[in-house]
Amino acid sequence: MTGIIFPAAAAYAAGCVPAAALVERLVGPHSWSRWAGWAVDVVKGFAAVVLFEAAHPWGAALAATAVVAGHVWPIAGGAPGRQPLLVAAGALSAVSPIAVPAWGLIWGLAYVASGWPSAASAAATVLAPLAVGVVAGWPLGLMCVPVCVLVLERMREPIRRVLLGTEPRHLWRGGG
Repeated sequence: MTGIIFPAAAAYAAGCVPAAALVERLVGPHSWSRWAGWAVDVVKGFAAVVLFEAAHPWGAALAATAVVAGHVWPIAGGAPGRQPLLVAAGALSAVSPIAVPAWGLIWGLAYVASGWPSAASAAATVLAPLAVGVVAGWPLGLMCVPVCVLVLERMREPIRRVLLGTEPRHLWRGGG
């Protein structure tokens, strides 16, 4: 039991570290500092799963869920991470290398169809476990579900704005 709980707690603690904010604060106001922060968030998700994956077969899914949960709900009560999707991308890349390309393909199709980046992100997040299940096997697809649920929880406000029609669309789609 401790072989599952301690790695999950360590992954959660890693998720609580505001890595992107620290990087942006350290490098200062450069045009690339936001990108550097985003890259650090992806690496944080990937590293937490690789380092804290328990010996249990579902340890990678538990570590991925824990690191995203730590990013979304930090234990110290600080501000939640801004981009849980980036941490999830890193974590899911460690669980299944096909997860992020599948998400990207679905996002691109949904974005072209709708014109809303938020709607595309929500559609891709909902359908990514299904795509991973079809391509890489259903156990890996099921491992992606908890992480995707946590990301969708953080996307409630943009999804609400899409449903109300107040979310900005891309200019080529009109209504921008």
